[in-house]
Amino acid sequence: MAKAAALLPPPSAKAAKPNVAKAPAPPRIEPPARPVASAPAVPAPAVSRPTPERIAQAATAAAVQQPLTPVVSQRPNFAAPPQPPRYPSQARRRNQHGIVRVEVSLDERGQQLKLVVTRSSGVESLDEAALEAVGKWRFRPEIVDGRAVPSRVEIPIEFALTANR
Repeated sequence: MAKAAALLPPPSAKAAKPNVAKAPAPPRIEPPARPVASAPAVPAPAVSRPTPERIAQAATAAAVQQPLTPVVSQRPNFAAPPQPPRYPSQARRRNQHGIVRVEVSLDERGQQLKLVVTRSSGVESLDEAALEAVGKWRFRPEIVDGRAVPSRVEIPIEFALTANR
């Protein structure tokens, strides 16, 4: 046995190990004592390619969810022929005339939401007569891609005196 001890280096000859602090071991997580009820497994939905019908359905659903923005119409679409405004008698006596521009906001059913004078004639009584007349007019809804949409239309109303009274 003496020979075996001679093969080992003397204790002072061993290389000194660097003093390295060991990191603490992570804590152990113990499993729960009793089993926890889990939700039933839900099968993953089948992945399918989009069909034209599904694309149309998705587009319709997206259009329904998005608020509709008013379309600006170039000319009004009347449900019945509009009655002309009455010419205010005082404006007639004073020989007052002019053009009033009225903007009408319509919903998707053609119902009036708002009337605004966008350009005055310069005569208050003519402007009021124009608003009163347009307020009585009935409109059809604006149709875009086969669907009724809200709209706005600007209507010029001319008050002019003619030589024939």
